[in-house]
Amino acid sequence: MGKLDPESQNALICGLMIYEENNVIRDIFDFSGAVMLLSKALETELRKYFMNDYIQYLKQKAVKEEDFPEAVKDTINNHFVIGSVEYILGYECKPEWQLNTDKRKADKDVLYEYLKTRFAVGTNAAVNERIRNIYNTVSKIRLVYRNPATHEESVDYEECEGFIDYLLFKDRSFQRMMELFVK
Repeated sequence: MGKLDPESQNALICGLMIYEENNVIRDIFDFSGAVMLLSKALETELRKYFMNDYIQYLKQKAVKEEDFPEAVKDTINNHFVIGSVEYILGYECKPEWQLNTDKRKADKDVLYEYLKTRFAVGTNAAVNERIRNIYNTVSKIRLVYRNPATHEESVDYEECEGFIDYLLFKDRSFQRMMELFVK
């Protein structure tokens, strides 16, 4: 795992500061900002691997932008957000995304070729295992923590603490995901 992007570092520090600094008013404080900043740190790192580095890889392979995988083109046009990972990796995780066209099969092949180098693995099965791990973790973060913090009324102290434990301390999902990538 390489060093975190400065933007990710800043988001982690600020999110943890909001959480810690407002502990004394935990009964009345909305911790949504802390959850959003902490998930932004993960989003920034995932953008690096699933957009920036992936696009560089495609360009090195002389793939024209109009021939980029559909998920990448859509994400470029609509900006990368944490949910973009699910869209980019959805080939193996969404049964309704059948590989029913030659283009979709080719897109998956290119993604797997790229991820074999990023994960330093040799088989599609090993890539698939890591994809499922990332997909499931990102889905949980998005659905259980990030979206409620963004779209619902408020996040209380205990919910924020649960997210921090899941992301950084007890489950260490952020670190586990970043360790999958070889720099």
